[in-house]
Amino acid sequence: MFRLGELLEQARQMQTHIQKALDDILVEYTLPGGEIRVVMNGYKIPQLIEIQPDLMTPERKNELETLLVMALQSAIKRVEKEVQDKIGNILPPGMSLPGFNSSS
Repeated sequence: MFRLGELLEQARQMQTHIQKALDDILVEYTLPGGEIRVVMNGYKIPQLIEIQPDLMTPERKNELETLLVMALQSAIKRVEKEVQDKIGNILPPGMSLPGFNSSS
């Protein structure tokens, strides 16, 4: 017999496990040249952005903007992969978290 209470409890437990997994994730991405370093949490929120001082000149403004976008996009992809790796065994087969599609 189908029991709604049990299903809701399983959903709550799954939510708790997923939230803990997201809370535990912290990824770092540094551009190959080392000019920019980004640290991002499991919710895709940057926690730290370090920029080499030589990039912060008016002459290099466009380059800095481009490199910053690249670093943030790469950090987001790492977070998405880490989330998929950590919660893939928590979610039922075929289910994924909205906004954490590792194929993006």
